Amino acid sequence: MKDPIDYVTREYLKSTVIKIDTEYVILLPMLILSLYMFLTSFSFPTQAATFPRLTTGLVIIGTSILLAAKLLPHEVTNKLSVGKNKTKRDTSLIDAAKDEMGEFEDDVSANSLESSAQRPIPDSVFAGLSIGFYIITGYLIGILWASPLFILVYTLWFRLNWYVVIMLTISGFIIAYLFMIYLVLPLDEGALTGVFNAF
Repeated sequence: MKDPIDYVTREYLKSTVIKIDTEYVILLPMLILSLYMFLTSFSFPTQAATFPRLTTGLVIIGTSILLAAKLLPHEVTNKLSVGKNKTKRDTSLIDAAKDEMGEFEDDVSANSLESSAQRPIPDSVFAGLSIGFYIITGYLIGILWASPLFILVYTLWFRLNWYVVIMLTISGFIIAYLFMIYLVLPLDEGALTGVFNAF
């Protein structure tokens, strides 16, 4: 039988220590890039800067809220949450700790088995690496070519059905192509474009 006091102490530590998970790996680069893009938009003419400022401003606000919510202690998020998931105070702390401890152990064992099955790295690390790969590849060869490549690798990693992989990869290329055509942006060009054109 697990010690309820030990469980409460562990839950408190879990609620106050920042855990590195997929959400942080994705949200932090998004926030940093959005801040950079927002500040860069001030070098554009007023009309051209409106759209980038609005979109990056919304991303900055959204990611900041999500990151702040993850950083708050568990007790604060329980008080702020609304609905049926709110922690009930009418049960004793020890009974709640015993019940949750059993669920926690079941979840941990299920997640560890699922995520460790035939994976060389954790999914959260892969998500961060693939986003970095997408940014670097987009810079080098152009977003038009990097987008379908990123989608292909990402969907294959998470073992989606082959027809979903093909559909999403083609959709990513079409969306990037439409952005390039209608916004008159050189999304098919990257830093290496000049190198390839020299041959």
